[in-house]
Amino acid sequence: YNDIISFYEADAEQLPFPDNSFDIIYSNMVLGMIPNQMATIKELARIIRPGGTIAISVHGPDHYKEAIEAGLKSLKIRYYFSHRLEYWPRDEKKIKTFFTDAGLDKIRTERLTWIDKFENGGQVFDFFSASTGLWWYHRLPSELRNKEAEKTRIYFQHKNINQITSDVVFAVGYKPIDLL
Repeated sequence: YNDIISFYEADAEQLPFPDNSFDIIYSNMVLGMIPNQMATIKELARIIRPGGTIAISVHGPDHYKEAIEAGLKSLKIRYYFSHRLEYWPRDEKKIKTFFTDAGLDKIRTERLTWIDKFENGGQVFDFFSASTGLWWYHRLPSELRNKEAEKTRIYFQHKNINQITSDVVFAVGYKPIDLL
């Protein structure tokens, strides 16, 4: 299968592939980590073949809102804000604009939102930390990581954070086939 599937590490804003290289591109929850999202969507449009499909999913505006709010209130801000939160979330209108501006056609978007309920805040924290990897903790000095994680877990329990909202925007678009 080596000739069917390949893995690359690359800058999403400057992909190392020729124009019109792929039939299908799928990106799942990546756009929120990229500074120039429009440049990335244009890169995807550049490397997709005419008639090809680009499908993405992104964090919606309410994604993990309870856990993020609790995390912001409990973490040492100097460590947490070393990340660029303005890259996400995105709503359907913004994603559709990205696709339109990249020259894609037949664009469809759908936003799905649901709430998961838990018995207590500790379970919410456990779910949140398992599903996000607590990506901000890598900025903490190693001697503080476990202490800060436990402090945050206790905060979730104390504030009785017992639910977490998942909010995902899905989008699909096609590169037009130029008819001469």
